[in-house]
Amino acid sequence: MNLPSAFLTRMQEMLGEEYEAFLQSYESGHYQSLRLNPRKTDREEFTEKSPFHLTPVAWEKNGFYYSEEDTPGKHPYHEAGVYYIQEASAMAPVGYLDVQPGDYVLDLCAAPGGESTQIGAAMQGKGILICNEIHPARAKILSENVERMGLTNAVVTNESPERLSTYFPEYFDKILVDAPCSGEGMFRKEPAALAQHCEALVKQCAELDADILDSAAAALAPGGELLYSTCTFAPEEDEGQVAAFLQRHPEFMLADVLGKPMIYWVYKAARACPKLDDVLIATDDERIADACKTYDMRYIMTSPDHDTPTGRIWEVSTKVEADLYLQIMGDEPLINVKAFDLILPDTLPEDPYYVAVLTNRMEHPADVIDFSNQKVVTNAAREILMISRSPIPYPKGTLDFEYEKVTGIQLYSRRALAFYHETPKSILEKAEENDMMRFVENGHKVHAIVSPYKTVSVDTPKDLALVSEILKGKE
Repeated sequence: MNLPSAFLTRMQEMLGEEYEAFLQSYESGHYQSLRLNPRKTDREEFTEKSPFHLTPVAWEKNGFYYSEEDTPGKHPYHEAGVYYIQEASAMAPVGYLDVQPGDYVLDLCAAPGGESTQIGAAMQGKGILICNEIHPARAKILSENVERMGLTNAVVTNESPERLSTYFPEYFDKILVDAPCSGEGMFRKEPAALAQHCEALVKQCAELDADILDSAAAALAPGGELLYSTCTFAPEEDEGQVAAFLQRHPEFMLADVLGKPMIYWVYKAARACPKLDDVLIATDDERIADACKTYDMRYIMTSPDHDTPTGRIWEVSTKVEADLYLQIMGDEPLINVKAFDLILPDTLPEDPYYVAVLTNRMEHPADVIDFSNQKVVTNAAREILMISRSPIPYPKGTLDFEYEKVTGIQLYSRRALAFYHETPKSILEKAEENDMMRFVENGHKVHAIVSPYKTVSVDTPKDLALVSEILKGKE
């Protein structure tokens, strides 16, 4: 496949050593899938009567892969609305939106209707679903699919997002923006997406989607949820778009956990540790500060200029006097307070530059070669010799080695933090993206303490769902 050169350059920069695996993915087979319509059938009935070779889609209870020899688009079941032919990946956004019967929902960029009909199935005929499409020809196709799938509580509109939001100000409980995008994730399936791709298109889509999101924000009811999705890899359209939106709309926050901000659960765990004299949330975000006020959590405002968590903790040390400062990441709500007992000493260490980190032993080979995990090598005294995203040591012919990774729980003396602030970042630290290297490279000891208590960094919707389920059980 002749992929655009600018696209390949960007993906190589983004993926690093995973780039070759990414390229190889274009040589693999294409999965095809369909989604059952629960208004006209159920899983048991369909799997009994279906003439197709079906395999379940993991993230959608009504989703199935079918084999290359199957032709569900030509079967009468398709015309009868028994199922909708839809990419398995396209089934994921609606699941994360968690639509419930009785909700008021807007699908703002709805054609041809895959997500709209999936939302309609979840609503069970209760509530209101507005399916909007700005292009008249595509709106007609959308209307046909909504009708074919038997949705009785859906209305198809053909309006601009801006104009629609003026008619429905602060109205919807849930809004889906499956945005028009540069379609980089569609290269293998859609030759047209490959033919039209250019960096100018990426910029154009990013600008368009920013306007669409602003309109969606105006139509969302207080306390509602807005879900944004694309089928592209371009940061300008993805994480960059989300970051820019949050800057324009400080009233919005990323998804919470069981109705409370994620930081609430981290703060709650830390407060349960008797060894800690005080717990403070360090932030430069007024939205987090507001959450702290709402839930009576102590906080301190810091500069927005810090590029590492350690830099932020240093600033805290200049404002709050203490012998030792324990750093806990705000995206790890499953922290076990027993882990704090392992890293917090009973007496003040003699080393004025004392630094310690908790590590977890990795049990699966896939974790070892995962470059998001920062591996450590220690000497006999459990002092860190090297930090690397690569598996070091790398035993020849095997991964039969006990690897450890750094966790988000780290301990610093006040003088160690001052040293960190005063010492420039080295080339090696920049390469490994780990601020512990600053101490190791300059001759200061970093103590690695193995912890059996594992946590989950919430980086994806899957992580969020897992954490929510675990905390729900504890509550």
